[in-house]
Amino acid sequence: MARFQRVLIIDGLDETQQVLKAVFEPRGYRVDRVRGEHGPHDDEAADVVVLHESHPLRGCHREHAGTAPRVFVGNAHVPQTGASIRCIREPFRYDELVSAVEQLLGRAAA
Repeated sequence: MARFQRVLIIDGLDETQQVLKAVFEPRGYRVDRVRGEHGPHDDEAADVVVLHESHPLRGCHREHAGTAPRVFVGNAHVPQTGASIRCIREPFRYDELVSAVEQLLGRAAA
């Protein structure tokens, strides 16, 4: 039985969920949003995690337990990152976010 494909948004704006739902749900992805990094969510079951970071010292520097590819949205300094991490500085455009998610979904499918 095939597992559903999922984009998980942690924190962020309501608009982020609306935009990603409009783009990815017609393609067969489920888009969910949860609040708080310690909230009840299973990012292991996600194909891509979109994580909004409001604190300037967090973001790409921080370790996360999940193995799903990640898009960090925030103003943290962006160091060299691996192929499964994208960082987008705020203020961001939704076309940048959609493109980053598409790239990571393409990697996950490969």
